[in-house]
Amino acid sequence: MINWEGRSIKTLDTTLAWLVQFLGSSAVLVVRLDSLEGTKFQKVESMLDRVGFQVEIGAFCEHGTAVSARRRDTPDMAVAA
Repeated sequence: MINWEGRSIKTLDTTLAWLVQFLGSSAVLVVRLDSLEGTKFQKVESMLDRVGFQVEIGAFCEHGTAVSARRRDTPDMAVAA
Protein backbone atom coordinates (compact mmCIF):
# COMPACT_ATOMS: atom_id res chain seq x y z
CA MET A 1 0.00 0.00 0.00
CA ILE A 2 1.27 3.43 -0.94
CA ASN A 3 -0.06 6.45 0.95
CA TRP A 4 0.36 9.31 -1.51
CA GLU A 5 -1.96 11.76 0.23
CA GLY A 6 -0.78 15.36 -0.01
CA ARG A 7 1.91 14.61 -2.59
CA SER A 8 2.21 15.53 -6.25
CA ILE A 9 0.78 13.05 -8.76
CA LYS A 10 3.73 13.81 -11.06
CA THR A 11 6.17 12.33 -8.54
CA LEU A 12 4.04 9.19 -8.16
CA ASP A 13 5.10 8.05 -11.63
CA THR A 14 8.79 7.98 -10.65
CA THR A 15 8.04 6.21 -7.37
CA LEU A 16 5.95 3.53 -9.07
CA ALA A 17 8.67 2.88 -11.66
CA TRP A 18 11.16 2.31 -8.83
CA LEU A 19 8.82 0.30 -6.58
CA VAL A 20 7.56 -2.26 -9.09
CA GLN A 21 11.07 -3.67 -9.47
CA PHE A 22 10.69 -5.13 -5.98
CA LEU A 23 7.20 -6.60 -6.40
CA GLY A 24 6.49 -10.20 -7.34
CA SER A 25 4.41 -11.38 -10.26
CA SER A 26 1.27 -11.72 -8.11
CA ALA A 27 1.63 -8.31 -6.48
CA VAL A 28 -1.34 -6.05 -5.86
CA LEU A 29 -0.84 -2.34 -5.33
CA VAL A 30 -3.20 -0.10 -3.40
CA VAL A 31 -2.51 3.60 -3.81
CA ARG A 32 -4.16 6.03 -1.39
CA LEU A 33 -4.46 9.56 -2.77
CA ASP A 34 -6.28 12.81 -2.18
CA SER A 35 -9.63 12.99 -3.90
CA LEU A 36 -9.24 12.37 -7.61
CA GLU A 37 -11.55 13.55 -10.29
CA GLY A 38 -11.83 12.40 -13.91
CA THR A 39 -8.54 13.38 -15.54
CA LYS A 40 -6.43 12.86 -12.42
CA PHE A 41 -7.80 9.35 -12.01
CA GLN A 42 -7.01 8.67 -15.67
CA LYS A 43 -3.43 9.87 -15.09
CA VAL A 44 -2.99 7.47 -12.19
CA GLU A 45 -4.53 4.66 -14.22
CA SER A 46 -2.12 5.44 -17.07
CA MET A 47 0.87 5.46 -14.69
CA LEU A 48 -0.09 2.07 -13.32
CA ASP A 49 -0.56 0.75 -16.85
CA ARG A 50 2.94 1.89 -17.87
CA VAL A 51 4.49 -0.12 -15.04
CA GLY A 52 2.45 -3.25 -15.89
CA PHE A 53 -0.54 -2.95 -13.56
CA GLN A 54 -4.24 -2.89 -14.35
CA VAL A 55 -6.67 -1.01 -12.12
CA GLU A 56 -9.19 -3.39 -10.59
CA ILE A 57 -11.19 -0.91 -8.55
CA GLY A 58 -11.15 2.66 -7.38
CA ALA A 59 -12.95 3.71 -4.22
CA PHE A 60 -13.89 7.36 -3.85
CA CYS A 61 -14.98 9.20 -0.70
CA GLU A 62 -14.85 12.72 0.69
CA HIS A 63 -11.45 12.05 2.32
CA GLY A 64 -9.65 10.66 -0.69
CA THR A 65 -9.33 7.87 -3.20
CA ALA A 66 -7.91 4.36 -3.04
CA VAL A 67 -6.95 2.58 -6.25
CA SER A 68 -6.28 -1.16 -6.33
CA ALA A 69 -4.27 -2.57 -9.23
CA ARG A 70 -2.89 -6.01 -10.10
CA ARG A 71 -0.14 -7.02 -12.50
CA ARG A 72 -1.59 -7.59 -15.95
CA ASP A 73 0.33 -10.78 -16.62
CA THR A 74 -0.51 -12.77 -13.49
CA PRO A 75 -1.61 -16.40 -13.89
CA ASP A 76 -4.92 -15.63 -12.11
CA MET A 77 -5.81 -13.02 -14.72
CA ALA A 78 -4.97 -15.39 -17.58
CA VAL A 79 -7.44 -17.95 -16.24
CA ALA A 80 -10.16 -15.30 -15.87
CA ALA A 81 -9.72 -14.06 -19.44
